[in-house]
Amino acid sequence: MERALVRFALLVSAVAFLLAWGKDSPVFMLLYTHVLSFELFKSPARYMLWLVTLVSILAGLGAQYWRRPVGRGQYWTNLATAGAATLAVCGSILMWWVRSGGLGNVSIHTSLFTAPVLFGFVLVLFLLLHRQAPETPGLGGQRWRYAVVFLVLIDLLVAGWGLTPTIDTQFYMGKSAEYAQVAQAAGKGRVYMPQMAASDLTYERFISGKSYRIDEPWINARGMMLPNLFLLDGLSFLNNFDPLVPASYTRLIERIETGEIALEAVGVTAVLDVNPDGLYLPLAVMPLSNDASRVHWQSAPANASWHWVQDSPNRLALDLNTDTAATIVIADQYYPGWRATLDGEPVAIESALDGALRAVAVPPGTHRLEMAYKPVSFYAGVVLSILGWVLWGILWRSAGGKTAQTGFRS
Repeated sequence: MERALVRFALLVSAVAFLLAWGKDSPVFMLLYTHVLSFELFKSPARYMLWLVTLVSILAGLGAQYWRRPVGRGQYWTNLATAGAATLAVCGSILMWWVRSGGLGNVSIHTSLFTAPVLFGFVLVLFLLLHRQAPETPGLGGQRWRYAVVFLVLIDLLVAGWGLTPTIDTQFYMGKSAEYAQVAQAAGKGRVYMPQMAASDLTYERFISGKSYRIDEPWINARGMMLPNLFLLDGLSFLNNFDPLVPASYTRLIERIETGEIALEAVGVTAVLDVNPDGLYLPLAVMPLSNDASRVHWQSAPANASWHWVQDSPNRLALDLNTDTAATIVIADQYYPGWRATLDGEPVAIESALDGALRAVAVPPGTHRLEMAYKPVSFYAGVVLSILGWVLWGILWRSAGGKTAQTGFRS
């Protein structure tokens, strides 16, 4: 079983390494061209998560065979220790020299030195521990074990320090400087940012992929109201930057981009686009018709009317009036889990605009239409969670309320 796991981990690690090269790997480009979903990943380096996870598992399996070097092993360990120390010290001196302007006008990113220097220091510590490892695999003093755990924690802390960017709490406070202008242009409608503008701003200005951090301060990204940062300002956008969206939404955006569907049809009253002079200038806010609305009638008389009673993310209510049978269309995503009632009686929610929007057939007269998001999956999850806790309680009581005692294997 262990050998099979090792072979599987090595195979998947090799695949992850090949895919992480992205466009520089013929394997990735072949899959990107012919396999669905591969085009969703903008940063192929994320495949290295597979390698990191599996290498960690392999390290855990190999730890039980760790023993002190003997014979020629001691010679190679000493040689490797000296080499790692040389790499760490010389790399540190070279990095300091470059940062001090030793190369003059030549610019070299110091990250080229950071990784080798850190690797050198960690390798030195590891080899020092290796020299003190137990003579018999699986055994060892308690101090040595604690030292190994401490080294792993330090390595994780140093390696992940720059990979977990933090954001100042002020980023979430108040409104952005551009809020007033955009809100005034949009009124009560939605805002739309063309796909090309959103992509250029995201991947050319803020997340170029040159490092694991954003290229500019986060507050600048909020000012540009990139999807989905506009949620912090309470603005309603048609854009959605989630990696996985319903196919009907994708088709809707494609038809909007080609001009087949007018933005006003989905309640958009303002467009937020990049300035023609570049990505680093204030965005251009272009108001559209103030008559655009998220709600409109189909096959209804001219005097048909509607009025908002409630409008929240998971629930809405409308007062309707029509002299003839008609259909009311709400320009919100058609998605499983929404339930509708007309005057308190359940009614079917139909799809409109190629399955993208929600619609309800309305008979003549005055009515109250209510919609609420009540997915069955939520209630099923609640029931399963309760059953799980009950089952755990039963098993715990049947075991006499005792917990297993675990410890280091000796």
